[in-house]
Amino acid sequence: MYRRKFKLIATMMAAPLLVSVPLGWAQEAPAHVLSDDQQKMMDLLNAGMDLERAGDVLGAEKIYRRWIGEAAKIYGDDSPLTGLGYRLLAGSMESQGRWADAEPYRKRLYDQHRVLYGDHHDETITAAGFLAVNYVRQGRSADALLMRQAILQARTANLGD
Repeated sequence: MYRRKFKLIATMMAAPLLVSVPLGWAQEAPAHVLSDDQQKMMDLLNAGMDLERAGDVLGAEKIYRRWIGEAAKIYGDDSPLTGLGYRLLAGSMESQGRWADAEPYRKRLYDQHRVLYGDHHDETITAAGFLAVNYVRQGRSADALLMRQAILQARTANLGD
């Protein structure tokens, strides 16, 4: 399963920014741009993704759990950076077929996006889609149907009447 990889970079104002980058993109931003905390987070992210690419998914999960803890401590529980950890950890679990283990992280990400962005934002809709797939893989068709209805409603609202 192909999953987009994310890198943590910083602007000159030291504001963290998440961007999707193609595989093979430069591993690090210049050190003078990053604070110590940002460098630590980037190092964790790179280590987790390197382990996952090398097939050590359990090692990657350990790093992603550490990412979640560090991001919550530095940026707060409701930070999108903490949510990135939920996304990476859940994706790693799902790639191993551990759908029930991944569900709480998918649910937390979905709930976080609803609070941060609202029900009709693309990030919230995407998180809802991943949660719906998780429900389907667990055989929970009724829950998946409810999520898919919420997705349809949000997309319809975005398009207008």
